[in-house]
Amino acid sequence: MITGCHVHVNVGDEDLAVRTMDYLRPDLPVLLALSGSSPFWEGVDTGYASYRTQWFGRWPVTGMPDAFGTKAAYDELVADLVETGMIDDASHLYWDVRPSTKFPTLEVRVADTMPLLDDVVLHAALARSLVRVGAAQAEGGVPLPVLRSEVVRASRWRAARFGLEECLLDTRAHALKPAADVVRALLARLRDDLEDLGDWDEVHDLTEQALARGTSAARQRAVAHRSGDLRAVTASLAAETVASIR
Repeated sequence: MITGCHVHVNVGDEDLAVRTMDYLRPDLPVLLALSGSSPFWEGVDTGYASYRTQWFGRWPVTGMPDAFGTKAAYDELVADLVETGMIDDASHLYWDVRPSTKFPTLEVRVADTMPLLDDVVLHAALARSLVRVGAAQAEGGVPLPVLRSEVVRASRWRAARFGLEECLLDTRAHALKPAADVVRALLARLRDDLEDLGDWDEVHDLTEQALARGTSAARQRAVAHRSGDLRAVTASLAAETVASIR
């Protein structure tokens, strides 16, 4: 019924992978805002940039978990959820980021599926850099940002609701700011890592392009308003995808 864009980033040490998750909590809503592409559900404009996030959020094992601190704490929670019958095993945790049960990776799962290849490349690059920076911070003992789960949920909801079209919650400044400012602030924090990878120029250009054209959700909604026909929306999505891979 729904699809998402999942990015696997190698983190070979299981304890480090869990600790790295904790550092991603403030920033994953920004990736969701950039990727929003599911405004319609059963023929209705939901008002959301990512209604997928809301529909999927009815499951109790979605969203962003609290900080764990250790692999032991993660294992204890998994065991409790299995014992209570909530899940069969850890592969049934549908969080925005989770340790993969198949590969030595962290699996970033927050994003909608995007029709433009450039947006997918941008998302993959940002996800990889976030994991790399988070892992380095975890290994270096950098203190975690002080961030309540209620704030994470509020930030995530706002990203799903508005995409890039209104303000996002800057969880580090505890303030609403223009979406472009929040995106660029994330990019600035990742710049050193992206330059080390040789990705900075491309990621910077792709980010500015994404900010300039807006989300897929906004483009879909504009087509629907012009045409009054959701078949035109699906046709525009197909045309975008084909054109982006040529």
